Amino acid sequence: MSRPPSLLPQQPNKADTHPRIPAVRTDVRKPHLRRHGGFYLLLWMLVLVLSFTLISVVTVLIYQPDIIGYERGGDLTQTQVGFMQTESALVSMASVLDLTAQGNAQFSFDNASTRAALNNEIALLSQRSTQSANDFLATETNVALANAQQATQSALDFQGTQSSFEQQATQAQLNYQGTQAVLNQNATAVALGFATAPPDANLITGTPPPQPLFDEGFSTGLTSGLWTVSSATDWRFDSNNTLVASADHAWLLTQRTDLQNYRVDVRFDTSTLQGNASIFYVLLNIPADTRSNGIALELFYDGTSISAVGAYSVTRDQLNASEFLSRQTLTALQGVQVSLPVTDSLLVQAEMRGAQLAVFINGMAILDETLPITPPAGAVGVYLPRDGRLARITVSPLSS
Repeated sequence: MSRPPSLLPQQPNKADTHPRIPAVRTDVRKPHLRRHGGFYLLLWMLVLVLSFTLISVVTVLIYQPDIIGYERGGDLTQTQVGFMQTESALVSMASVLDLTAQGNAQFSFDNASTRAALNNEIALLSQRSTQSANDFLATETNVALANAQQATQSALDFQGTQSSFEQQATQAQLNYQGTQAVLNQNATAVALGFATAPPDANLITGTPPPQPLFDEGFSTGLTSGLWTVSSATDWRFDSNNTLVASADHAWLLTQRTDLQNYRVDVRFDTSTLQGNASIFYVLLNIPADTRSNGIALELFYDGTSISAVGAYSVTRDQLNASEFLSRQTLTALQGVQVSLPVTDSLLVQAEMRGAQLAVFINGMAILDETLPITPPAGAVGVYLPRDGRLARITVSPLSS
């Protein structure tokens, strides 16, 4: 094949200075038209082939899918099975959710029932508390009424007793005045040298008074061997030889524990207690048995006067307890409220005849009662707070 002529114009040879005359071409076809025509033909053939291939593939897929192994029926069956399994799973899930909802509803119902039960229980407890409070108030009211009735009855008894005491005191005063008159007459007759007329039999008997069993002013201390004390360190003596309690609860008793019918005179020194409240006890019929009951005669001194007198059951164990008698639980036997002014001394006289108790304070009759119990024979003494002062004690027998 001959090489196509160059499209560029021929450059004249620099060495050839003679002009050339171009040759005239006889082929009138254009070279670029020949080259483009072959390319378009090839392109059309390629389009036809691709179109045929595409049509063939589409026809096979639509009418003969089994040729390429694509079974639509089998795939649809598997899809249907998948749908059925999904439906079954959804149904099962729905059942589970329904059961869960039922469980939640039951749980909510149980909570509501529990809450209702708790509310009912709280209401019952409130009712019971209210009823208990009402019962307690009713009990307190009944107790208060009973106490008021007892206090009223006690006040009436005290008034009756006080009247009796005043009558007895009046009679004792008259007897004393009559006796003094007779004694004055006898003294006058002796002084004038005349014979003495016999005394009135109702005022003076021919029998001399009995000798005291104990008559102690403690001038020699506590070494006489007649007394039993709580402790040797519980007592001391002042400059006037007055016996003073050094402990919060000092007691002193006769060593004799067989005293039954007697009279005891106790003089307390109150010169240092003006304006200070205090409590004194006179001990009567205190048995040797530490648990048997005797009598404790309580006198409450408010700083200026004796305002209350009472008789209580007491044992030696209670005398030895660490708490003062007034703070212990004692059984009251008799009691009375009084107002007896006290200055520098306090004289308490008590007579015991079996269950009969009579008490005089500074010559004033205070108690004359039959006790609800007959105390056994025992010892006699005193029970004092710290700084309580005992001046003298005398015990005399009485005829039964």
